[in-house]
Amino acid sequence: MATTLSSTTLASAAAVADGTLNLASVSGIEVGYILFCGRTAYEVTAIGGTRCSVVKGVLGTRPEAYPSGKRVWIAEQYDLALSRKAGTGDPANEVVLPRIVVGPSGPVIQDLVGNAENGYVWVTVADEPPTAKPRGVYNYTEPGAIQIADGVHQLSGNGADAMTLAAPAIQDAGKRLLIIATTANAFTVDVTGAAAGSGENLNTFGGAVGDGFEVVAGNDAKWYTLALNGVTPS
Repeated sequence: MATTLSSTTLASAAAVADGTLNLASVSGIEVGYILFCGRTAYEVTAIGGTRCSVVKGVLGTRPEAYPSGKRVWIAEQYDLALSRKAGTGDPANEVVLPRIVVGPSGPVIQDLVGNAENGYVWVTVADEPPTAKPRGVYNYTEPGAIQIADGVHQLSGNGADAMTLAAPAIQDAGKRLLIIATTANAFTVDVTGAAAGSGENLNTFGGAVGDGFEVVAGNDAKWYTLALNGVTPS
């Protein structure tokens, strides 16, 4: 089974000209390791306290500015890949997950979603660029369709509204939808294109505020459930 790729976050903003990164933690980082933040790769040359001296823009990437709190992936040289994977996969065949694919357009983070019973598929992890807007928040007060949009989808109706979620398209791969109840009603969400065993078809809320579930779109035009809270799939 693959080991989990470690990550930390920036403890303070990183400027384009900076030769050091101030991190929330340097646990597991050694000289020679590669740090990935956004679209930039850094090679660690020294470690002092929570600061890493780095060579910025290695592996054909370019330095950019990143805000405090931005995720930083920690990788050894042998953790890196040169080509993307698509379709199905098996965690048992991977050394580490997520996997980092390096290339001229910047690093791409890939992971496997699914389960052993019904299979895994490769998806691209959406690591927000520094200029990205916060995840959208969508509010629904009447029965109807839930948008296929990355973000938080609030069910706020006054009754047990029947909602629908259409199957994702291939280009929707990586989108994550958190669907939660903000009123105490037994909502239902009928999901088209749900992977078998992963919140398939009808999802019935228990009737409490905070009930909800989260799905991610795979690159096989299917939804995969990441979490359930007070929701029963059938």
